[in-house]
Amino acid sequence: MCMTALSLSIFLNIIGADRVSTEPGFITIHATEGPVLWVQSDEMWCTQAPQTDRMAQFIVDPAA
Repeated sequence: MCMTALSLSIFLNIIGADRVSTEPGFITIHATEGPVLWVQSDEMWCTQAPQTDRMAQFIVDPAA
Protein backbone atom coordinates (compact mmCIF):
# COMPACT_ATOMS: atom_id res chain seq x y z
CA MET A 1 0.00 0.00 0.00
CA CYS A 2 1.27 3.48 -0.83
CA MET A 3 0.07 6.99 -0.08
CA THR A 4 1.17 10.54 -0.66
CA ALA A 5 3.26 12.38 1.91
CA LEU A 6 0.25 14.55 2.77
CA SER A 7 -2.00 11.53 3.33
CA LEU A 8 0.64 9.82 5.44
CA SER A 9 1.19 12.93 7.56
CA ILE A 10 -2.55 13.17 8.27
CA PHE A 11 -2.59 9.49 9.20
CA LEU A 12 0.43 9.91 11.50
CA ASN A 13 -1.18 12.89 13.22
CA ILE A 14 -4.18 10.71 14.04
CA ILE A 15 -1.94 7.99 15.49
CA GLY A 16 0.17 10.38 17.57
CA ALA A 17 3.87 11.16 17.64
CA ASP A 18 4.56 8.84 20.59
CA ARG A 19 3.90 5.82 18.32
CA VAL A 20 6.12 6.98 15.47
CA SER A 21 9.87 7.07 14.91
CA THR A 22 11.59 8.45 11.84
CA GLU A 23 14.89 8.40 10.02
CA PRO A 24 15.67 9.67 6.53
CA GLY A 25 13.51 7.77 4.05
CA PHE A 26 11.83 5.59 6.72
CA ILE A 27 8.95 5.95 9.17
CA THR A 28 8.14 3.25 11.72
CA ILE A 29 4.77 3.01 13.42
CA HIS A 30 5.05 1.07 16.67
CA ALA A 31 1.73 -0.79 16.69
CA THR A 32 0.59 -3.47 19.14
CA GLU A 33 0.92 -6.15 16.47
CA GLY A 34 4.50 -5.12 15.76
CA PRO A 35 6.29 -2.34 13.91
CA VAL A 36 4.98 -1.16 10.56
CA LEU A 37 7.69 0.26 8.30
CA TRP A 38 6.90 2.94 5.70
CA VAL A 39 9.54 3.60 3.04
CA GLN A 40 9.82 6.66 0.83
CA SER A 41 9.59 5.80 -2.86
CA ASP A 42 9.86 8.87 -5.07
CA GLU A 43 6.87 11.06 -4.13
CA MET A 44 5.01 8.28 -2.30
CA TRP A 45 5.36 6.46 1.02
CA CYS A 46 4.81 2.69 0.88
CA THR A 47 4.47 -0.20 3.31
CA GLN A 48 4.53 -3.93 2.81
CA ALA A 49 2.05 -4.50 5.68
CA PRO A 50 -0.33 -7.27 4.59
CA GLN A 51 -3.46 -5.90 3.00
CA THR A 52 -5.77 -8.46 4.60
CA ASP A 53 -4.90 -7.58 8.17
CA ARG A 54 -3.68 -4.03 7.73
CA MET A 55 -6.20 -2.62 10.19
CA ALA A 56 -4.80 -4.90 12.91
CA GLN A 57 -1.32 -3.59 12.09
CA PHE A 58 -2.34 -0.02 12.88
CA ILE A 59 -4.33 -0.55 16.07
CA VAL A 60 -2.38 0.89 18.95
CA ASP A 61 -2.89 0.00 22.59
CA PRO A 62 -3.20 3.24 24.57
CA ALA A 63 -2.00 1.41 27.69
CA ALA A 64 1.27 0.35 26.04
